[in-house]
Amino acid sequence: MADIYGRKIFVTLTFTFFTLFPASLTVYTLREPARKALIVDLAEGEHQGKIIGLYYFIRSIAVIPASLLGDVLWIISPRIPFIAASLIGAVGVLLFITSKTDE
Repeated sequence: MADIYGRKIFVTLTFTFFTLFPASLTVYTLREPARKALIVDLAEGEHQGKIIGLYYFIRSIAVIPASLLGDVLWIISPRIPFIAASLIGAVGVLLFITSKTDE
């Protein structure tokens, strides 16, 4: 497409995205409290603190090897980590959609 329409429009769109993305995070951070509220709601009354702590512990432990794996995948091809992240994200979304939650 860049060969057909010229590179300037695509570079401009990229710079615009990089410019708007940080600002969009200030607007769309409302998703974070909603996700945390869902985690709290799924935890049982007197064990909420332990369950929430366990959730964040497991999430933190999963992030450590993920960055190393991304590094290995990058060596194979710079596209692979992005494709893998998209596939893992899609699986997560499907698991969430099919899970039995109230909302």
